[in-house]
Amino acid sequence: MVPVYEQYKREVAAYLIDKILGWNIVPETKLVKVKGQEGSAQKWIKSAVHVRNVIDDFVAKLNEDSSWKIGLFDFIIGNDDRHSGNSMWDAENNKIIAIDNGYAFPYVSSSKNPRSIILSRFALKIKNKDIPQKYLEDIKRLYLKMIEENEVMDILDEPSFLEFVNRLEELLFRKLSYYTKVVKSSSKDKFRTNRCLFVGR
Repeated sequence: MVPVYEQYKREVAAYLIDKILGWNIVPETKLVKVKGQEGSAQKWIKSAVHVRNVIDDFVAKLNEDSSWKIGLFDFIIGNDDRHSGNSMWDAENNKIIAIDNGYAFPYVSSSKNPRSIILSRFALKIKNKDIPQKYLEDIKRLYLKMIEENEVMDILDEPSFLEFVNRLEELLFRKLSYYTKVVKSSSKDKFRTNRCLFVGR
């Protein structure tokens, strides 16, 4: 569940997160204002086509790198709406494109609400597998970036941002879950202070 009329902000947040990860699966997305109304605009990828109606076959045949990136990305943003209509394939660049991320970043993380995992076949494909180190390094970089002043923190409402961070911790600190409980925070300011101490920054 996401705040009413805030989907456009999530579109931008998803792009910013993908940009930090360096995975290049979300087209450039910006906040815009048209006739006094705020919204988002996303770059059109001419070489990409919708997966439509062949999602299961597509997921099964997807190459390993794309499978990990889109699967982890959907988990990170808590995507509750990844279906064939918002999954595209860029044949020219041989990669998946993730669009329509407006229903991501729910108040409740996937650890408490499995629906956000179940509705992403890409996330299901990698579920319970050991995450390759190169992707963990990307996620760690994203996590550390969230400690600093950042646009994602400014765009998302506080509950959604903190749940997003908790999902990152699930991926990075599964074996150290008792530590994450110690530093869980109820506000963005406390989050920054506690996480700085936690990662030794």
